[in-house]
Amino acid sequence: MRALTYTRFELVRTFRNVRLLIFALGFPLALYLVIVGPNRDAQDFGGSGISFPLYYMVSLIAFGAMMSLISTGARIASERTEGWTRQLRITPLAARAYLRAKLAWPGGWCRCWRW
Repeated sequence: MRALTYTRFELVRTFRNVRLLIFALGFPLALYLVIVGPNRDAQDFGGSGISFPLYYMVSLIAFGAMMSLISTGARIASERTEGWTRQLRITPLAARAYLRAKLAWPGGWCRCWRW
């Protein structure tokens, strides 16, 4: 199994997880709209010169990036418990490629929000 193939497999598997998509994409968007909607006219948040919608959006992005990196560790641990990593050691896939594939989702998530 090649590293790029495994990375593609991991990304497809991640996007098929409906619960993850709801909590990673839908929930923060709904929370942003509910909280920022009434406060969209606040232009100087706490005397910082930054508008409240921008401040809250950056806060949500930072929170999402941290949570995606933390959840990656839990996902690797659960796969190790189930014996999936043992199965992968039999294949010619390098351990480095496995870790790179696991970090593709949170790393891509963090990179896509950089403006």
